[in-house]
Amino acid sequence: MMFDMDSTGFGKCIFVVLFVILAIVTPTRASLSDTYITEWSGGAIGAYSFTFDDGSTGQFQYAVPILNEHSIHGTFFLIGASVEAWYSTVGRVHVPQMLSMFAAGHEIGSHTYDHPHLTDLNDGDVHTQMSLAREFFNGYGIDPVSMAYPFSATDERVQSIVGQYIEFARCGYPMVTNSSSWDELNPLDLRWSSGSPNGSYDSYGSVETALATGTWAIGVFHQIDCSGIRPTAEEFRIFVEHVATLRDTGELWIDTVREIACYIRERSSANITSSYDLESKTVKVGLQVALDYPYVVPLTLRTDVNDYYVKSISQSEMPISYKVVNDEAGRLVQYDVVPNGGDVTIELTDQASEQQVVCVKPFEEDLNNDCKVDMTDFAILAASWLDCHLEPKEACFD
Repeated sequence: MMFDMDSTGFGKCIFVVLFVILAIVTPTRASLSDTYITEWSGGAIGAYSFTFDDGSTGQFQYAVPILNEHSIHGTFFLIGASVEAWYSTVGRVHVPQMLSMFAAGHEIGSHTYDHPHLTDLNDGDVHTQMSLAREFFNGYGIDPVSMAYPFSATDERVQSIVGQYIEFARCGYPMVTNSSSWDELNPLDLRWSSGSPNGSYDSYGSVETALATGTWAIGVFHQIDCSGIRPTAEEFRIFVEHVATLRDTGELWIDTVREIACYIRERSSANITSSYDLESKTVKVGLQVALDYPYVVPLTLRTDVNDYYVKSISQSEMPISYKVVNDEAGRLVQYDVVPNGGDVTIELTDQASEQQVVCVKPFEEDLNNDCKVDMTDFAILAASWLDCHLEPKEACFD
């Protein structure tokens, strides 16, 4: 038996069903020049920070070289009085080590001046702890914007005082990951989510959670390779290699507390404008953030280029690096932009290019060849200066 498709209406039903299915599975095409900020830098899925408390010599002797080897920056929360009192605090980081770590690009955060339970102090003494610590670090050209509460002791009263001196503070319990939304964060009560790769602290698990939920895990470490205390230097190295692999595949963003916290706040307050000029085949993108220092962390943008190909990208006429990202909605170009740094110009072309990643090196000051001039390049220069002046060599420059 044969059906008359027109007479039965069956054909019309099939057409309607197919139309509905296609409408559901076919991605919505973004408009040319549409731009958004990725949740994490580089388009990563989740984020992770290495943080270290107290400034033990094992951190400097083992953790810092391992992190440097993998181009990872950590956050070191140092006790002002301990760093200063080189004559009495054996086994602790002192001024030369602190400056070396800072010069290598690591963040130096405050752990107060002499590590008290802040909740046990009156308001005046909390102010004293914070001001003495800031005065000490400032004396060496370091301006901490983050801190860790000693013993994780904090409350609303303490936070109201601490917030007058720094932007971000890491607490302790409960051990959870942090949201990528500024509205869901208390910047003066950031939570840690891991510690040593053994016992009750699961560093590997915290990274997996960050990737599974698109959140930020803050790892906490104290002693490294200390007798009877884990992790050993080798355990730490293996963990660093593990997360470095996730970074290299683009899944995990690893950076300091300062960089990641700034990124979250900038992203939440950013204003993006974009337009396309048909005649010149040029996209203009503006990124404004109504925030002052220290909110100068580059944000990762993705702009829809439709069926065009990218010829070049620049910000304020300075070339910047980019890569092409093809997803179900079409062709996007991904690039990092300094907020309030001027308009971004994207030149498009009809000509196809095999290059999916374009790296430019506009400055000789790009010392680490990552196609941008930033604090890492300054850190390399500072490290060379320290290396020469702490242990003078014939090859030292002026």
